[in-house]
Amino acid sequence: MQMPDRYDITASLGKRFRMPGDCRPLTDIGTEIIAALSAAGYRIVKDDPEHYVNLTGDTWFIEHALDCRIAGTIGTCQYNRAIMDLPREVIDDWGCGRYRITGIDEEGLPSLVRTDGETT
Repeated sequence: MQMPDRYDITASLGKRFRMPGDCRPLTDIGTEIIAALSAAGYRIVKDDPEHYVNLTGDTWFIEHALDCRIAGTIGTCQYNRAIMDLPREVIDDWGCGRYRITGIDEEGLPSLVRTDGETT
């Protein structure tokens, strides 16, 4: 998955959130949105095209790459399905932590790498 450059990201945001009658360039609108989110304390991941799964004691959640978020494909993301289809015992065996999802094998299981370097 190729990460779009900053122009593509700001233009995509501008296109998605432009209000009727707003004639500013799409990149200006996107830049304004990014600045407002950053000022509000949101962490904007611009240069990380990877997906991560966070496993806690009782649940899990995926950090989707920014291009996945902008494209609006979070609900249909292949990594969601791979994690959702896992039996609870498999998730328990991995242990709590943050893992980068590096792919999906032929059995449909996600390949994970712990962010601290341990491979699962």
